[in-house]
Amino acid sequence: CSWTDHNSCFVGFQDIVNPYSWFNEPIEGEKYYMACDIGVIDDACVFTIGNEKGQVRYIHRFSNTNSVDITDSILALDEKWKPQVLLVETNGVGLPIYRTLEDKHNMSNLIGHHLGSDKYEMLSDLQYSIAEKELEIPDYKQLILELEGFAMETQGYGSVKYTSPYKDDCVMSLAYYNMIHKKYRGYGSYDWA
Repeated sequence: CSWTDHNSCFVGFQDIVNPYSWFNEPIEGEKYYMACDIGVIDDACVFTIGNEKGQVRYIHRFSNTNSVDITDSILALDEKWKPQVLLVETNGVGLPIYRTLEDKHNMSNLIGHHLGSDKYEMLSDLQYSIAEKELEIPDYKQLILELEGFAMETQGYGSVKYTSPYKDDCVMSLAYYNMIHKKYRGYGSYDWA
């Protein structure tokens, strides 16, 4: 999208909201994928967990924390949900968190992603997945606000400016989940025994 009037880029997202898709516990037999948008100062962390069908089952958003608490939260959710793939954003403070998880915890399901020039592609792919109803999201207030307010504006030389009256943490975590869900679904298995 390239609107400058701040209409949401995610037209039709209301059609993929399912208030019954929220679960606090994993469902035996489902394969999960977890994405972590990392933020500490003037930002929030958001962990999004969804299944192989594109159904987001759990979102955890928190702020005013530190890297130790974020790492502990990731480890606890990894133990509980047993995701096939666990993506950690490696921009800023995310990189040392990723390295701690990789070096000290030897997580075989861990991948890192440094967000750079691919942000536009990732958000465009999320826009497409929403329009095609490839995802199902819970009625999570902060995510809904961010989807309603998020806009991309094309600037000179093809650069893009992202704007929102709210933060973009939930949107970015959802975009990361969408990316790994599409890329890795159907790969691997986790033994629930």
